[in-house]
Amino acid sequence: MTDPTAAILSSFSSALEGHVARAAAHVVSVHSHRSRASGFVWKPGLVVTATKRCGEGEVSIQLANGTTSAGHIVWPRSHHRYRLAAFDASDIAPVELSTRRPCADRFDRGGRRARVRPRRSA
Repeated sequence: MTDPTAAILSSFSSALEGHVARAAAHVVSVHSHRSRASGFVWKPGLVVTATKRCGEGEVSIQLANGTTSAGHIVWPRSHHRYRLAAFDASDIAPVELSTRRPCADRFDRGGRRARVRPRRSA
């Protein structure tokens, strides 16, 4: 008797492997004089990084293939959590983002968790 869980896990692993392989080419490393952070290519020549530790000014952006490009923080210049860095590399395509909002039905317009009532079976 075969374990059905093994087949499900194998299928999940294969699907996840494909997603990671597609996303890996768009992930970069952002190095500043203070710290390092990860990021992704959002638009040609622009990287989004989810940390304010990079500070402002000049950064070094290392692409997935190992090449390094000089860049600089272009937004924001204050206390936000995200940074947008511009760099000169037109050979890397931006990541394809989904327009679908996961779990959007679980929150109301104010961002509060909505009451989710269990569905009644017929």
